Amino acid sequence: MYKWDKNVKFNSQGGNVREALYEDFMKSEVGTVQAILSNFNIKVLIYTGQNDIIVDTPGTLAWVEEMRYPGADEFRYVYVWCRNTLLTPWKINNQVKGFYKKVGKLELRTINNGGHLIPMDQG
Repeated sequence: MYKWDKNVKFNSQGGNVREALYEDFMKSEVGTVQAILSNFNIKVLIYTGQNDIIVDTPGTLAWVEEMRYPGADEFRYVYVWCRNTLLTPWKINNQVKGFYKKVGKLELRTINNGGHLIPMDQG
């Protein structure tokens, strides 16, 4: 069990952390995702919040559709030729909580009413 330490000053190192991670800020990781899908037998889940104004859903859909890896053509085929099934409704207790598309090792989900911090918004 965690015991609260009144002497801890949260975010006191925020500036140092930001400075140390500055090179990675707004850095694309599309190449990393493509490499994982191309070279490893690992399932990849990409999710996006419907209300995220920092990493918006249309932008996420665009880069996912543009990736190149074995199986990408099949993933794109569903998008290009079956527009009425672009994304399948994702339901929990008969309520639509978002939409998804899964082909091979790649799954893409959008989460309704989720912002940039989905675990906090729609945990």
